[in-house]
Amino acid sequence: MVPWQSLDPDWVLADAFYQQGYSWAGFIVAACAICAINTVLLSSLFYLQQIISAMAADGLFFQVFAHLYCRTKAPVVSILVFGILMLFLVLLLDLEALVHFHSIGVLFAHSFMAISVIVLRFQKPSTSSSQDQEQALTPEPGQLRSALRPYLSFLGGCRPGAAVAWALGVLVASAITLDCVLAFGDSALNLPTWGYTLLLLLSSITFLLSLLVLGAYQQEKQQDTFQVPLVPLTPALSILLNIFLMLHLSYLTWLRFSIWLLIDASSYRFLLVRTKKEAAGFGSFTPPLSAASTSLSLGPKDNQGHVTPLHAPGFRTLTSQPSPSEPTSHRHCPGGPLPADEDSRAQLQPESAKV
Repeated sequence: MVPWQSLDPDWVLADAFYQQGYSWAGFIVAACAICAINTVLLSSLFYLQQIISAMAADGLFFQVFAHLYCRTKAPVVSILVFGILMLFLVLLLDLEALVHFHSIGVLFAHSFMAISVIVLRFQKPSTSSSQDQEQALTPEPGQLRSALRPYLSFLGGCRPGAAVAWALGVLVASAITLDCVLAFGDSALNLPTWGYTLLLLLSSITFLLSLLVLGAYQQEKQQDTFQVPLVPLTPALSILLNIFLMLHLSYLTWLRFSIWLLIDASSYRFLLVRTKKEAAGFGSFTPPLSAASTSLSLGPKDNQGHVTPLHAPGFRTLTSQPSPSEPTSHRHCPGGPLPADEDSRAQLQPESAKV
């Protein structure tokens, strides 16, 4: 349409239409770009508040983000806090820096997801007793294929899963090395031709060999659910391409990402240790059952000697079940019955802690 040297790098396609006299087409392209940016922001806010709410419910984040609104069951606190945080980041920081930071986060998450696909494919799934007989006839995932055992006898002595773990680690390391050679071999590293070629061949051969070792092991197969095809080839190519794209981002983006990962890991470890301590303290805690200390009107004892509470002013028992006539939209409201997951956890508590 026009020479690329004359285009504005901030809005290339729209500028090309404007230079050709098609201002209406440039306006449409700019409007579509703004809509796409808003879509990305809203989708990021959608899954971000779901992740934060789930982590808070599991005790891995601050409990205030686990509260759900009574009528909509939406984590309003998470939406408001992180929505305002995203708004301030967009207004105060450079748009290009935010785009690069979002890109490296998405690429890292997709790489981690591809690694998880390989790990889960070679793990034995948790099944019920009715499915154990059906799976007894099929080879167990993570075991060396029977047809390849005579040729790969040196891998048969490894414990189940060890060779797969080592092959996956070598696969990721070789992918990083191969991408570094392709991205910086002839520029930043200043390698000679023979060194560049040697590193390229070694990393490529190591990548292919680790891929073949993973393919030699039995995988989990489920016909009733969707599974990623061509495993481990498809996840391995995803890891290779994602790392290659991440290496082309700026050094400042990597620095920001490393600092953010360090903050996340530190906060996650702190909250995890605190949750474990609270769980250990709850398991050893036995609440008093005297009427003077708990202000409870206690009923008679049952056949096992447990006291049955009849009345608790201002409190309710953890084993209370929601009545069928009560609307399900109010079960998360303050003072109402606990959700089903809390009821199931309460039934696993000792009898002395059910008040």
